[in-house]
Amino acid sequence: MRNIFNFIVSKPWIVIIAIFTIFLGTANGLQNFKLDASSDALVIEGDEAFKVYRETGEVFGNSDFLIITYTPNSDLFSDESLATIKSLETSLEKFETVESVLSILDAPIFFQPKVPLADLMDNLKTVETEGIDLVAAKEEILNNPVYQELIISSSGTTTAMQVTLAENPLYRDLITKRYELNDSPALTLKEKLELKEINQQISTINDQESQQRAILIAQIRSLLSEHSTSGVLFLGGASMIATDMMTFIKSDIVVFGMGVLLFIIATLWFVFRKLIWIIVPISSCFFSVIIIML
Repeated sequence: MRNIFNFIVSKPWIVIIAIFTIFLGTANGLQNFKLDASSDALVIEGDEAFKVYRETGEVFGNSDFLIITYTPNSDLFSDESLATIKSLETSLEKFETVESVLSILDAPIFFQPKVPLADLMDNLKTVETEGIDLVAAKEEILNNPVYQELIISSSGTTTAMQVTLAENPLYRDLITKRYELNDSPALTLKEKLELKEINQQISTINDQESQQRAILIAQIRSLLSEHSTSGVLFLGGASMIATDMMTFIKSDIVVFGMGVLLFIIATLWFVFRKLIWIIVPISSCFFSVIIIML
């Protein structure tokens, strides 16, 4: 042990070169390191509850959506407020990764006028229907248990918009195929290679969708800021939380990492007062972290 220490002390540049050589030899795997907030990274593989969730999604449709709440400065059912909601809905539907938008403008008005149940489907109206009584429509929507606390608050001052995100059909097919392979009692070599390829494809799609979600959320926030003078707008949803979480983590890593680095450099300089004894430990720590991530 003493001989190793003496060698490091007497020939630090050789040690640095050796560490750097090891780093170059393993650097090819650095591309595999990533921060991932997808369901595949957060949920244990083979989790039965998550499997049931996916099966439910296949029956009832895509559950990946964002929520926008809007509290206008004027009455929610005023022409100005409804025009703002219409403008937001139209703009949101133009985004490539948005499948559909549901707002209070799409809520059916059932009792204007009252008609027999058999004729109801042919007489559905919305708040956009010409000649609709907005006062009566407001009362109907507020008192309808289907709409309460979903698209409108109990006070009638805030409404919500559901922005359903487009789903990649290939992703669902790959997930289904992976479940089929994982449920097999014994996989052949061909099936193992197929499962590996499927996992790689799923990982690639997750990366692509993560980038698309980040772009979409930035676009939506920009759109909301353009209408901020008309009222209070908030964006929420699981996709937004996951995207923001990754942004915060990356930011914290940079800030905290730089703080620790500066503290270590200051400490090493205070103790050794030589540049070489700052470079050797820092480079050793740096390359050790990189190799661990590989």
